Amino acid sequence: MTAPHHPKQLSRKAREHMFRIEIVLDAAQEVFMEQPFAAARIEDIAQRAELSVGTLYNLFESKQEIYKALVSRQQDRYFERINADIDSTDDPVEQLHCYVSAFFAHVVENFAAWRFHVYATAGLSSTLRNELFQEAQEAQASFLRRLTGVCRTGIDSGVFRAGLAPELMALAINSVPDACLSLAFQQNHPKVLELAPGAITAVDRIAGVA
Repeated sequence: MTAPHHPKQLSRKAREHMFRIEIVLDAAQEVFMEQPFAAARIEDIAQRAELSVGTLYNLFESKQEIYKALVSRQQDRYFERINADIDSTDDPVEQLHCYVSAFFAHVVENFAAWRFHVYATAGLSSTLRNELFQEAQEAQASFLRRLTGVCRTGIDSGVFRAGLAPELMALAINSVPDACLSLAFQQNHPKVLELAPGAITAVDRIAGVA
């Protein structure tokens, strides 16, 4: 895969193209937050982006393509944030704590995007759902490999409990933030960041951290 170009390395025309794509995706997120996918129209997105419908179609072939690009952008931003925080330390315990803290911070900082991803899916075709599911599975599998590496390092160094395979430990740890968030919303918990300490405690127990 070719490495992505830094924006400053691109021509002015290419930078303008990327800028317009971001404008469309920002506008689409707002539209999809206000109405489900099936009800949203290309015209609504173009109007919100302050672009003509023709210009929008020069950037994206369909509403489905816009939606898919929007979900991909959110997913990329999430994993970039998580991996950057994990990279900030070499201590496996701190890496797990960074992961959990970054998860909840990302939800708070991108709450509209998170709600869109959870709720704005009515009317998606089965084909698009399958494509998005496959993409999400691949991204999640890649991150689980990263988390498995953290767990393996912790086990090998004697910091984490022995006797539990690093793959299983990573899988269990990865489920904690999502489970806490889902439970909190079921109970109408308004302060997402307050969930982080409890999630960190649960992660420490799974890893066997004293």
